[in-house]
Amino acid sequence: MHFSLAHTKQVFVNAGANLANLREYVYKGWVRGAIDKMFAQHERNTIAMDAKSLKGIAVVCIEEGEKIGTVDNILFDLERRRVIAFKLIKPNLLRSGGIVAKMSDIESIGKDAIMVKNKDRIRELKAERDLQGRPDLDSISSLRVVSENGTYVGNMDTIQFDKTNGVITDIEVTGGGFMGRLRRNLVIPANEIVSIGSDVVVIPDKYAPVTESDDEDKSDKEETEDRNPAQIEANSASTRAEDENDRIIR
Repeated sequence: MHFSLAHTKQVFVNAGANLANLREYVYKGWVRGAIDKMFAQHERNTIAMDAKSLKGIAVVCIEEGEKIGTVDNILFDLERRRVIAFKLIKPNLLRSGGIVAKMSDIESIGKDAIMVKNKDRIRELKAERDLQGRPDLDSISSLRVVSENGTYVGNMDTIQFDKTNGVITDIEVTGGGFMGRLRRNLVIPANEIVSIGSDVVVIPDKYAPVTESDDEDKSDKEETEDRNPAQIEANSASTRAEDENDRIIR
């Protein structure tokens, strides 16, 4: 088979044009993806609330215009993965006065106050059977976090939740050891959490820290693949095909 010089030049011209189109397509796709990701993150930040940041915040009754107390702790339903109530401290008391504001009764959560419609929305904790024995933020914050392969990742630090409905959106994990505490928290989306129990939180292996043994195993695997006869033959065949193509064009 013989190719003329003009035909060969046209092949390269077409290849260059296709490459330019591909680069433009990839670039536009990357920009579009980056913009979508930015807006999604902005929307997420707008509705997400750090549970730990709400401790000590005022709870205000709208109709009476009165501060009924401050948040002492937060109660969770871990099976449904959501905030269900806020335990309150009454004014001039040093600890929880046994009253709660249920998430379903909250009108809004702002950076300075949690708003409820009126005093009727404030309930006695002992009268709310569905809240008995629920884990609170203090107990959850002490949970150890491990990967599915049993690797210790760190401890739970705080929980992010949707302030419009109480649904947990993310958990933040602080690394183990002194160096772990110096690094930024690891953020795990709630939909990727394998389980949250009374003792540990289990997350996917991809969030586990990489150890030296992992790097060694990876290197050994790559070396084994390099020595694999089938892989060597496949690489040789690929090289021969490239050489043959070069010879035909010349």
